[in-house]
Amino acid sequence: MSGTFQFQWTSMRTLYSVLVYLLTSCMVGYSTYVKFLNFEKPELPFDEYLITLIFIFALFPHWFFQLVSLPSSKGVAEYLTMWTRFQKHFLTVTGSLIELDYRAKFIAAQSVGTAMAVGIPISQTVLLGSFTLLESFGFYHVLTLSFAR
Repeated sequence: MSGTFQFQWTSMRTLYSVLVYLLTSCMVGYSTYVKFLNFEKPELPFDEYLITLIFIFALFPHWFFQLVSLPSSKGVAEYLTMWTRFQKHFLTVTGSLIELDYRAKFIAAQSVGTAMAVGIPISQTVLLGSFTLLESFGFYHVLTLSFAR
């Protein structure tokens, strides 16, 4: 443990994060674009317009979460730095690490959330037929964000 969290624009972690964000933005952007094309179809029934509007609003968190979390990122980094310092101090005083026994529960909750994030768009694709499987990829990421919080 170094005691501080450091950020580097040229690190592999930053590059990976940017690439994942760009890929998910392309998926969400494509899904949003396809949904907006539905508004140009005058032959669609009114309920299809409402479903399209609901799906567009469901894609909103991809853009919103990123913008909202940026201002608080400095505070998160400071908190994590203080937590690391506390862990180091705890280790030097007691000679043992802090044991938080939540790993199995966390993995189980994340697994259920991810399964729901993949299962819901697939079931809606099959049951509603209002979009194709390719269009549903944007919803996987957004639902994973929603279920992970």
